[in-house]
Amino acid sequence: MTNKIKNFEIGLLLILVIYFQFAATNINPTLGTIYSIFALASAVFLLVDPKRSIPYRKENDSLLGSIAIGAFAYVGLLLVGTFVVIPGINQVLKLLGATTPVLATSPFFNNVTFGFAVPIAETFFFFIVIYDVFASLLDVEINWRNLGNPKLIGLIGVISLGFMLFHLTSKGIANIPILGLVFVMALISLLLVTYFKDGEKAIYFHIIANSAVLFI
Repeated sequence: MTNKIKNFEIGLLLILVIYFQFAATNINPTLGTIYSIFALASAVFLLVDPKRSIPYRKENDSLLGSIAIGAFAYVGLLLVGTFVVIPGINQVLKLLGATTPVLATSPFFNNVTFGFAVPIAETFFFFIVIYDVFASLLDVEINWRNLGNPKLIGLIGVISLGFMLFHLTSKGIANIPILGLVFVMALISLLLVTYFKDGEKAIYFHIIANSAVLFI
C-alpha cells in the first residue's frame, strides 16, 4: 500500500471525526459521540499498524469498478431482504433521527450523515479495523481461499453478530426482521472485504444501501 492511499485513509477518517463532533452538537449527540470514537479509533489503528491486511483500496483498482461491485452487492441484499430491506432501513434512520438539536430535522445534514458519514465510519471500524485486528490475533489470513477455515468463518459470524447487537443495544432496534437485515449487511460486507482484500467495495455497498432509502 502506498503512502498516498494511507494518507487518504487517515485524512478521510479525520474529516469524519470533525464532522461527527459537529453532528454531536447540532444533529444527534449520541450518534456524533459514538461515530467520532469509531473514526478516531480507526485512524489510530491505521497509524500504528504497519502490517495491515486490508487497505482502503488496492493500487490498480478502478473507482467505477468498485462502485459497480458495491451496487451489485446491494442488489444481493435486496434479493435476500426482499420486502424487509426498505422498511428496515427506514426504521433504522427514523430511530437515529429521533433528536431535538437544531439541525436534527435538516434533510441535507441527515442525508450527509446517514447516507455517507455513518456508512464510511461503520465500515472502517467493524469491517476493516476489527476484522483485521482479530484475524491477526487468531493468526488467520483474510483470504477468499481460506473461507474453509473455521477460525475465519467464526470470526465473520461473530463480527456480523456484533454489528447486529450494536444496532440492538445502541440504537434501540428490536424488530427481528430488521436485525436480520443488519446481520446480512454485515455478512455481505465482510465477504466483499475477504474476496477483494480491500474495504472500498464494502464502503460503497453500505453507502448505496443507506442512500437508496434517502434519495430514491
